[in-house]
Amino acid sequence: SNLVETYGNVPYSEALDIDNLLPAYDDGLTVYKDLIARLNAAIGGMNVGVGSFNGSQDLMYSGDVAQWKKFANSLKLRMGITLSDVDEGLARTTVESAFTSGVFTSNADNGSYMYSASAPNNNPMNDNLVLSGRNDYVAAVTIIDIMNGLEDPRRPAYFTDVDGEYIGGEIGEISAYPDFSHVADRVVDPAEPGVLLSYVEVRFLLAEAAARGFSVGGDAATHYAAGITASFDYWNVDGVADYLARPDVDYTTALAASTSTPAWKQVIGVQAYLGLYNRTFASYLSIRRLDYPILAEPTGAESGFPVRYLYPVVEQTLNPDNYSQASSQIGGDAAETQLFWDKFYTFDF
Repeated sequence: SNLVETYGNVPYSEALDIDNLLPAYDDGLTVYKDLIARLNAAIGGMNVGVGSFNGSQDLMYSGDVAQWKKFANSLKLRMGITLSDVDEGLARTTVESAFTSGVFTSNADNGSYMYSASAPNNNPMNDNLVLSGRNDYVAAVTIIDIMNGLEDPRRPAYFTDVDGEYIGGEIGEISAYPDFSHVADRVVDPAEPGVLLSYVEVRFLLAEAAARGFSVGGDAATHYAAGITASFDYWNVDGVADYLARPDVDYTTALAASTSTPAWKQVIGVQAYLGLYNRTFASYLSIRRLDYPILAEPTGAESGFPVRYLYPVVEQTLNPDNYSQASSQIGGDAAETQLFWDKFYTFDF
């Protein structure tokens, strides 16, 4: 699903044929629907009363089938929401059945991969930013400015300060390392778990589902507030009640002040972006689906806002005919090419 959401058409039906070194690309929507069908079959086959792998074999849930079923339903929820603007009927049935079957209900359900305190099994962030000896990554202006504007209490959990201030570097500009905020110590802790799917994400997905009129056990405001609360809890940050009471955070007042159409996209989109900090593809998917927040435009931008990744150069070189066909079918192998599920792209940055 990540590949389809990121590239569009990808090799699928021929991808695992070891005798075919030049696999054809399948239509992204067709692949996505087949993945949902396979996910439904997997969920239906999970018997929570039967044991599975043990803790040394299953590094996420120690063989707890009930937890894996929640994970599968939560993934199904995300995939259903992703189809909302291209196939509303399938999206609704997918989302509502995932919710009914049982999605994550707390941070304890998070699908997290546990890393070790030492290399080579340490968290990749620790490997890239600490063991590498590199001191050249700084926080970017987009998230810092948004959080500063909201006086967000999660700032010290996410970033370091510079003489009591949180300062983001201009994207595309050289940023002197001592002059800007960096990621906080917890983010680069070698044993910090890698989160593949989270309760925070699930709650914001449910908020979006409710805003779209799907039946998911509550209204958008309730799920939205729960998503923010779950984020504060996950990062061990106090002050969520005061934060939720801010007019620019409170769902109802923020909705009334929104300039987007529909307004809920901006309100949910901004807070989902903040809640999905350090979640890579999850936050990228959320931004493209909701078109919020508006990201800072980089200096010397080489393209418009990138709504997809370019196909790898190795595919262009070694599988040129299928690459060319796939590129043509999606509308061109460009960063700005909207994928099949991304129907309402409305901004450059």
